[in-house]
Parts: sequence; structure tokens; C-alpha cells
Amino acid sequence: MGNNQMKCRLSSWLTLGCITLLQALSAPRFIFSACSSLMEQNYHISHVQLNNVIVASETGRLFGFVSTAAATCFPAWMILFIGLVSGLVGYGVQCLCISHRIPALSFWQALLLSALAGNSSCWINTYCQLLATRNFKNSYRTIIDITSAYSGLSAKILTSVVEGIEGRKGSTDSSIYLLLTCLVPAAAGLLVALIHICLEFMESGDSDLRAVILVLVLAMPFAIALLTAAADGFSEEKYHSGQVTRGSRITLVNQTPESLSQEVKIAVGKKEKLIKRQKGRLAVMTRACL
Repeated sequence: MGNNQMKCRLSSWLTLGCITLLQALSAPRFIFSACSSLMEQNYHISHVQLNNVIVASETGRLFGFVSTAAATCFPAWMILFIGLVSGLVGYGVQCLCISHRIPALSFWQALLLSALAGNSSCWINTYCQLLATRNFKNSYRTIIDITSAYSGLSAKILTSVVEGIEGRKGSTDSSIYLLLTCLVPAAAGLLVALIHICLEFMESGDSDLRAVILVLVLAMPFAIALLTAAADGFSEEKYHSGQVTRGSRITLVNQTPESLSQEVKIAVGKKEKLIKRQKGRLAVMTRACL
């Protein structure tokens, strides 16, 4: 009984991690703000047509009822597979076009691919809902509400990765962004699928797990703030200690040879006087003994 309870809790936490990972990496809602100029140049379309392409991506999300209906007929892994393939094709073909690996796309082809890429997030969200429903009996709505908030981090995560690759801040106007948009969700989905295959997910009806999750979510900003303040205080103390050492070194370096020689003469004179005093005291003590 204890072993089954431990497996159930492990399954619940791994399920929460998988859902959060998918939500945080598979909803790049602001991709067009980073790649709009490249799309406009390579597709040879006007700014109005580019807006239509953006609308097509949002329209693809309106067909989320298709993935919901398919969830009643297909297994969960197939729902995830369809979502990953849709995103990989929708964004991948556009990436190949922008990188001049394939001929330029027409306006209607760009519309279709954008709608397909937008609809891919619906399939992934449906898979996340299936995981939450099957593994959290009483609190699956809370799990979905919490993890869906991470979908807003997708664009920021990809932007930070692109900036790290290109080595400069604000350099997101690149086909690398579009490449990561199709590869990163696919990699995250494969990792989640591997975890799903290796681990036997169980149904969790514990109400205390929901309370623990809520407490962790509420306490996380405070914990991060405390860690940040401690790190800043440590770095500031280290900086000041380094400044003191550096200041003493600068004082010696900035002195001229004349001032240094004068200080050496004074130090030597003081040492000679000290030696003479010690010799005089030694002579007095010798006479007293004799």
C-alpha cells in the first residue's frame, strides 16, 4: 500500500512537470513580432497580407474542438503526435522558406501553414488536459488553470535562447527563432512521451496534493526574491572587498619613484635607530652583569 501510494505521488508530480513543460514551450503566440519583417521579405507580401497571415494563425486555434472530439476516439499519445507534427510542419516549412532551402511560398500557402501551426497548440493543450484529467481526480481543473499560465512564457524563453545563440540582446529578427519554434516543442513533446511510456501513470485522488501545489506556487515569488537579494548582497560585499584591495594596489602603483625612494630612506633610518637602541640596551645590561 505504501509503495503504491509513493508511485501515485511520483506519477502526479511527473504529470505536473510534463504538463508545465508542454505549456511553457508549445505556445509561441508572439512569433510574428520577431519574424514579421523576414516573412514580409521572403513571401513577397504586403503588410496587410502579413496581418492576414497572423490572423490565420489565431484562426487555427479556433478549431480546437477538432482535437477535443478526436480525444474521444484516439489514444492520448496520438493526440500529442498530431500536435507535434502539425507544429513541426507549419513552422518548419516556413523556416525552410526563409532560410532559402525551398522556393518561396505563395500567400495562400503561408496562410495554410500559419493556420496549421496555430492549430497545433490546440492538440497539445488537449493532451495536457487528458493527462490532468486521468491523473488528478478532484483537482484537474486547478492543475490546468495553474499550468496554462506558463504558456505566456513561450515567446520569452525562445527569445532568450536566440539572444544567447546570437550573442547580443534584442537580436530576435532571425530565422533561428522560427527554427526553434518548430524544434523546441517537438523535443519537449518527445521527452514527455518518453516519460509517459516509461512510467505507469496512476489516478491520484489526494486532495492534499492540490494544497501543496498551491502553496508552492504562492511561495515561489517570495523564495526567488529572497534568493535574489542574498545573491546581490553577496556580490556587492565581494565587490567592495575587491575594491579595497584594488585601492591599496592603486595607491602603490600611482606613487612616483622619488616618493618611493624617500619612503624607503625613512624606513631604513627608523630601522637603524631601532638597532642602535637595542645595542645600547644590550651594552648596559652587559655592564650591569659584570
